[in-house]
Amino acid sequence: MNNTLISTIKNLTNIDTASHSGSYELVEQSVKRLANVSKIAINVHDLEMLYQFGNLKHGKQPRDNNINASSLTDADKHFMLQLNAKIATDNKYTNAEGNYNCGLFAKGRL
Repeated sequence: MNNTLISTIKNLTNIDTASHSGSYELVEQSVKRLANVSKIAINVHDLEMLYQFGNLKHGKQPRDNNINASSLTDADKHFMLQLNAKIATDNKYTNAEGNYNCGLFAKGRL
């Protein structure tokens, strides 16, 4: 294995989720909240929710649907729905074309 590559990777800093697209915030917050769900209760709906958060091109309503179908507690669903609404309307999350539906690999305006 290339030692230079390994050294470079070890020295990388973590991204600041608050300075990237809404996907990072949605994924980060949903994983934190899924940690409170019993492992046996987690199902395909939770995985679908995480997948959708990585690809925001489908829009706010499909993300809301996935949040509602997830195994999150009612309080955590409420939090995630509020965060999703903020991301869907806050100019911080628009891309160069003014689209609010950035994804993990699309950079929002800084």
